[in-house]
Amino acid sequence: MNSIAASDGRTPILDVLPSGLHERTPLFVGSKRNVAELVSFTNR
Repeated sequence: MNSIAASDGRTPILDVLPSGLHERTPLFVGSKRNVAELVSFTNR
């Protein structure tokens, strides 16, 4: 069974701390494998 992961493209989404009430951030949700692949592309 695959697990679900979420990221803003750099860090896991649950580790993102907002600095303001209306702050926005990208959100990518998918399998752990797909999110890890996306993060590797965005960190290049």
